[in-house]
Amino acid sequence: MELICKDKQLNISTVYMRPGFAFGGSCLPKDLRALTYVGKTRDVTMPMLGSVLGSNRAHIDHALDMVMRAGVRRVGMIGLSFKTGRMTCARARS
Repeated sequence: MELICKDKQLNISTVYMRPGFAFGGSCLPKDLRALTYVGKTRDVTMPMLGSVLGSNRAHIDHALDMVMRAGVRRVGMIGLSFKTGRMTCARARS
């Protein structure tokens, strides 16, 4: 990954190659399942797309484990959501 980010000949942003935390919501998981289903019906394997949901779950489980091991009573989370024409920020309280 580091080598790809150092390469100035590729037309790939280093920010794009270093994604953030796991995603939530219903749209992306639904779309991923639909794409992999269509691929299976056409005998096309898509290992990268097929691995995304499991990888996302592993990120969430790891974060939850870190919070639980910390033993704190309050945890702050900031979530951003984007929809056409608006951007929201969710704040949860314990």
